[in-house]
Amino acid sequence: MKNFTLLLLFLFATSITNSQNLILNPSAEEPMVNGEIPFWTETIGNKWISYDNIVDFNFEANTVPHGTFWFYAQNEVQNINGQNVSELEQTINISSDANDIDLGSKNYFFNGFVRTFEQGTNDQSNIFIQFFDANNLLLNEFSFGPFSDASVWSNVNGTLLAPVNSRIIKIKLHSIRRTGVYNDAIYDNLYLGSVPLLNISENTIAKFRINMYPNPTTGIVTISNEENLSIDKIEILDILGKRVATKTGNTSQVDISHLSNGMYVFKIYS
Repeated sequence: MKNFTLLLLFLFATSITNSQNLILNPSAEEPMVNGEIPFWTETIGNKWISYDNIVDFNFEANTVPHGTFWFYAQNEVQNINGQNVSELEQTINISSDANDIDLGSKNYFFNGFVRTFEQGTNDQSNIFIQFFDANNLLLNEFSFGPFSDASVWSNVNGTLLAPVNSRIIKIKLHSIRRTGVYNDAIYDNLYLGSVPLLNISENTIAKFRINMYPNPTTGIVTISNEENLSIDKIEILDILGKRVATKTGNTSQVDISHLSNGMYVFKIYS
């Protein structure tokens, strides 16, 4: 019997469309699956985890930029040009913006937070955002870092002009261990979107109570909401962020029995 576990991501096309984040699992809050962080790929090092122990990093309580967890590389590194490196990556398809991109007028906005652990020589956090064409040719790279401040979460942000012919963005969390056993450069609350990030409280989002059941399911998923919101579109993504199904029009049930066993994200547009 097939068995599906579902995660739910809300994108409201009314009051908060401008806050749509192209990055999936941007704060490492989704439960890890078989030791891996959902929607992210370990390109260097294989022990990346979502971490939540503020004591280990000497953080004060309630100082995480978003949620409870953050991205942490642990102690698996690779020596590259004399540096001990760990790297985590997510690939984002931007082909839907092709018209604006090829006119040379498409900007993306990035925002995130980085920090490290206080020691003799602090480890380094770096964020690289790369633009590729459809043939995976690198067109341009934007670099944020290095950062080595252990006293506060450093906010990094910028406006990125997409090169003509861009179809893919790769965001890389690039940690460099400079001392000690663990690679203590960490990241949280990442945002990449077509418009600047809006300051929308979690309470505003929480008032939209949408339920999805049964979860796990064997095929038919029922969707309900207390506010009777009209659902315009549902996108279903696999654990790697690839869209595997789309359903348009207002609906209360979705059949996913044709999909393989696994965990899926429902992106619901209203």
